[in-house]
Amino acid sequence: HPFQKIVTNKNGDLLFALIKDTFQVYSLTKDFQKIFEFKDSLPQIIEKEIETTKVDDDGKTIKKKKKKSSNYQPNKHQLENYEFLRAISLSKNEQQVYIISDFEKSVIIFNITYEEKEIRFDFFKKQSFPKRPNCLTSFEENLYIGDKFGDVYHIKNNDASVIKPEEMKPILGHVGLLTNVEHLQDESGKNYLLSVDRDEHLKLSHLPQSFILNKFIFGHKEFISTLVVLDSYLISAGGDDFIMVSNWKTGEVLDKYNYLDLIKDDDIVEKIHNALPRFQKEGQDTIREFCISQL
Repeated sequence: HPFQKIVTNKNGDLLFALIKDTFQVYSLTKDFQKIFEFKDSLPQIIEKEIETTKVDDDGKTIKKKKKKSSNYQPNKHQLENYEFLRAISLSKNEQQVYIISDFEKSVIIFNITYEEKEIRFDFFKKQSFPKRPNCLTSFEENLYIGDKFGDVYHIKNNDASVIKPEEMKPILGHVGLLTNVEHLQDESGKNYLLSVDRDEHLKLSHLPQSFILNKFIFGHKEFISTLVVLDSYLISAGGDDFIMVSNWKTGEVLDKYNYLDLIKDDDIVEKIHNALPRFQKEGQDTIREFCISQL
């Protein structure tokens, strides 16, 4: 099975990879030697029916079947093909690694210890959430997680205690699925959270007062799937036919680069790039769809 997500450390000597339900670490200075592996366990998620009894007003016993609450059980095809581990990232000091897992709608945290002759990876905790996490970002002891229902949650990455999902409260929200969250800091030391959704919204909120909106950055017309922050520059892309460069501090759109000129007719696969037939109009040019998945 191919790697579905990879990331390296700043020195470029460690490769962190996700393969289906397995997290692996490779040393790039030791002939790509695997130095750590963790497989997220499949929880017991079989739905059961339990029989309960009740006596009616006439004294008759009534048997009633009641479903016991449980999680979702993937089928054989999903187990063979599904990417259970969704995303991976390192903390800014590279002393922790964060993994988003579809098992139990959770985020898994490992502590990284750099010793003289080896690097040690220690499981720290696995925190489940009310809805399935889709993206995250970290800042110092803070971890911000965006889910598929548009909510952002905050937990401490130095606290090993686990919170019950039903007790968790979102710190901000969107209407659509969140595709990215990013911590930002200006020259005065003020902190912000940039949250991005599958619509065209780039939302900048204050931290820790996340209920205070700083601004929206407009310019996209389709969903946003990827972004890169370079100082005050924000580079974002997704379902539009352009890559947008903006100043996240002022909200000003600086440039839009149309990349369709780079795509030749020979590169277009009709089955993949043509919009669905119901969106095509007879007598007009074929509508094609493109997406930048990663910058």
